[in-house]
Amino acid sequence: MDPALSWLRAQEEEPLYVSEISVFELYVGLFRISTAKGKARLKRRTQDLEQVLTLVEVLPFERGASIQSARLLAELMDQGVPVDARDVMIAGTALSKGIRKLLTRNVKHFERIPGLTAESY
Repeated sequence: MDPALSWLRAQEEEPLYVSEISVFELYVGLFRISTAKGKARLKRRTQDLEQVLTLVEVLPFERGASIQSARLLAELMDQGVPVDARDVMIAGTALSKGIRKLLTRNVKHFERIPGLTAESY
């Protein structure tokens, strides 16, 4: 079983969230991997992803997230800290909802963002 899915299933006591930006990134990865392997695999992987998404609440990228993300990106750019805009949008979505802990495989990408704790699974 996928390590992320195993981790998700073990977290039944806590509410879990994913940003719509992360959903976008997951689908990009899915299409890049699966389209080369054929339509049947793409269909199966899409169903797997949709199953995973039923275990979490998907947070939309709303105005509050947009403003929080823009503030973060401006601050980091002013400090000369390189951060991918999508990572800042994910962080901004979390912070705008009062979420301070983030699960990611890319801990280094989020360590530079103030107010957020990044953990790997």
